[in-house]
Amino acid sequence: MPASDFSGLDFSKPGRQEVHFAIARDAGKFECEGFLQGGEGAGLFHFMADPKYAQEMKALGFERIDGNKQWAMAIHDVSLKFTRDIKAENLQGLDTDQLIAFKIMV
Repeated sequence: MPASDFSGLDFSKPGRQEVHFAIARDAGKFECEGFLQGGEGAGLFHFMADPKYAQEMKALGFERIDGNKQWAMAIHDVSLKFTRDIKAENLQGLDTDQLIAFKIMV
């Protein structure tokens, strides 16, 4: 992920630092906390699914998006725009697993 995805995180500070930041995606938001030292870090995150995402995906023809599937789609940043772009290719039998796979490949 590009550094710009880590809202509120400052990679330029030297030494060990406690960090709190968010990663926002169409499917939901990851609230993260932990530490960063020398460009590496560790910590915990909490995922908050966006209920509008599942509704909008349903309107695009993707029915069964449970919490685990929505988490996976957020991890891989399967955005609504990406989904619309892939659907515009008129692929037959397109499902959420294929959307995730296509996103990983690009």
